[in-house]
Amino acid sequence: MPFVPRGDWAGTLRACALLGLVNLIYYLRAFTEERHLSRDPEYRAYCAWIARHGLWARLKRRFGRLDF
Repeated sequence: MPFVPRGDWAGTLRACALLGLVNLIYYLRAFTEERHLSRDPEYRAYCAWIARHGLWARLKRRFGRLDF
């Protein structure tokens, strides 16, 4: 992992905490964007189509139930 300095545990923990914070921010942004877009009927129709024909749906049909 390139952001982990060698032998500096405090720096390593700080870098991991900052990376976790960035990930949390992106997660919250994606959550609010999804909530906002779900108000649009065209987006809901797109989500239903993806649920039936998207990659995960094809993998589930091919390999059975996937729980990752």
